[in-house]
Order: sequence, then structure tokens, then C-alpha cells
Amino acid sequence: VQDAIAKRLRRLSPDCVGLLEAAAILGRGFPIAVVASMLDRPVVECLALVDEARAARLVEADGDPGGYRFVHALGRDAIEQALGTADRVRLHRAAAGAIEQHHGAPFGPHVFELARHWAVAAVVGERARAAGWIRRAAEEAMRRLAYEEAARLFRQTLDIGGLELDGEDRCTLLLAVGMA
Repeated sequence: VQDAIAKRLRRLSPDCVGLLEAAAILGRGFPIAVVASMLDRPVVECLALVDEARAARLVEADGDPGGYRFVHALGRDAIEQALGTADRVRLHRAAAGAIEQHHGAPFGPHVFELARHWAVAAVVGERARAAGWIRRAAEEAMRRLAYEEAARLFRQTLDIGGLELDGEDRCTLLLAVGMA
């Protein structure tokens, strides 16, 4: 599958491939406005690149205004797996920033996406910011009664926050893990 996708990608423009790589980081479905923010490009310019990807039968409209999705999950997975580690981390950081810009509410459905992207991006810095979003996701999981997920996210907050957490925060997080 990766070879077939790689062959299709070679036929596309480099800008289109970059758009698909950014979209693959977001998941199977992606809003074009968020991808445009990730790439620091106008939405209209990205729509032309999406048309190129649609012509190659790699993506399709998903019914939401400005929403698209990969035709096959395997295609998205192959594009993401072909990324180098540095590119993957850079794109996760860009995704976190773009999602914050578009949906930055401290709680709600996007908090889990933000936590996922910040967890990967924390490798290159902003560990406290990453830990903050992961903690919010853990708290949201607790509200949704997803206790195992909440415990995992609270532990991840401890791991990523590391030395940037003071004793009181560490204690509070350890208690939250126990409660979850």
C-alpha cells in the first residue's frame, strides 16, 4: 500500500504533497481551514491543492462545509508513516497551533486532538503548554466517565510536564490518577 501511495504522490505537485502530509497528521477527516493555518497559506490556495488531490482520488469532500477526508484510511496512514520524525513533530506542532487558533476552547471535543498533537510536539519544547492541554483532556475524560483514558492522560501529563511541574501540581496529578 505504501508503494502504491508513494507512486501516486510522485505524480502530484510538491505543494499538494505537503498539504496531504499536513492533513494526514490531523486524521482521516480534516477541515481545510485548519490545514491552511498549519501551512500558513490562504484557504483558497489550499482548495486548489485539494482539487489536485481529489483528481488523484486520494481525498474527497466529507459533507461538512470545508471538510474533506482521505478516501482510504490506509492512504492516510501510509502518508503519515512516510514522514520523517522531524517533519512529523513539526506538523504536530503546527496542528496544535492551528487547532488552538480555530477551536481554542479549554474544554470540548477538540481538547483531545490538542492533547494528542501537543504530546508529540512537546519533544521540541513548550512542555508546560503541552502538559496543560493534556491535563485538560484528562479532566474532560473524567467528565465523560472515561476513567481509563483519564488515568492515561493524567500519567502522560506527569511524564511530559516533568520538572516543570511544582510539587503541588505533581501531588494533585497523582491524586487525579488515583481517582481516575
